[in-house]
Amino acid sequence: MSRRTKITVLLLVLLLALLLWWLLRRKEEIVTPVQNQPAAEEQATPTKTSLVAPLVVRESASEEEAGAVAVARMFAERYTSFSSESDFANVRDLFPLMTASLLAKEEARIHAAGTEGAYLGITSSVVTIATVEMDEARAVVDVGLQRQITQGEERVRETRYETLRLTLIQEEGEWLVSVAAWLK
Repeated sequence: MSRRTKITVLLLVLLLALLLWWLLRRKEEIVTPVQNQPAAEEQATPTKTSLVAPLVVRESASEEEAGAVAVARMFAERYTSFSSESDFANVRDLFPLMTASLLAKEEARIHAAGTEGAYLGITSSVVTIATVEMDEARAVVDVGLQRQITQGEERVRETRYETLRLTLIQEEGEWLVSVAAWLK
């Protein structure tokens, strides 16, 4: 990692820590316990205006869906991040989360790929995640990604937004990725 990248990462971590500290300090001011709120009839005029939107309660996901989405999120972010200097470590680290058929395809792809050429680095971050299909044995999840692509000796940067569709199947109680394909 270059010195500039290390400094950027350190600054981002410090900024996130500062934001978390500020949010925790403000938590008591923002959140009012439900049991201390007067009934609707007792509220004549509001005494304090809140800029915080009311909490929207969504239907909670089933345990199976939550597990599939967690695997999809982690898999997509790691699978689509890449550095030509890492010898496909991003994909190799995910071998335990792949079905035998996907593992064989990825091993063949790695074997066929050359490591020569100009620098290429891709950092992916999950932006959205949506369950397309779901049952107890199979899940199809679309993962929207922001991808920062750096290439060449000049380290030219580009940002793309792309969607990766993952098909997961449950084998022996664990979600495994069987298909990973880019949506056009």
